[in-house]
Amino acid sequence: MVGCGTTPKSNVGMFFCVHTNTIPVALEDCSHKELAQEQGERKVQTSKEDLMGVKSLMIHSNKDLLIQRQDEIIKALEEQISDEEQELFEKDRQIAQLESELEEVCEELFLEENLR
Repeated sequence: MVGCGTTPKSNVGMFFCVHTNTIPVALEDCSHKELAQEQGERKVQTSKEDLMGVKSLMIHSNKDLLIQRQDEIIKALEEQISDEEQELFEKDRQIAQLESELEEVCEELFLEENLR
């Protein structure tokens, strides 16, 4: 009988766990359990890395979409500003023309008043 908690190794490299709390003493292939546990841990690690990669791609994709949307908004605002500037230019020209006409009218009135 093997002592509690020991795991003797056979010549072929397989590990066996001896459980002394069962009757009769059962030998169980622990190497299969260890292998399955390692594979499970690798799957969890891989899936965590995959999730991080997906999150990173999503964040990167979201950033790209936000940047693209901001570019569209900026272009629309630039066009709006350009249109407003053009309108201001036209208003400025109209004001200059009205001022010129007002000056002409004032000069005519002044001349008429002085001629009387």
